[in-house]
Amino acid sequence: MIEKWITEGKLKATKRDNSNTIIEMDVLDFIDELRWSGTAYEKEMDDQIKIGRMEKEISLLHKKVDKLKDEKIDFEFQLGGISPFN
Repeated sequence: MIEKWITEGKLKATKRDNSNTIIEMDVLDFIDELRWSGTAYEKEMDDQIKIGRMEKEISLLHKKVDKLKDEKIDFEFQLGGISPFN
């Protein structure tokens, strides 16, 4: 996979004999870019795309919160009928 990234120019490397030398900082930069790829924090992205990705993430988080609230209520009832309205 690393060879592919080097060939595609995504990861900087210097070719020596039959091996590639990669500077540590270049690897860390590459990993950082991979980490944020596809998120609202990706480098060099249009603001509208960032906003759209953030809205999608917020929507997913709201759904997770709702699901967790429902699970909490279920567990409270299993523990002896603790009222979910307290």
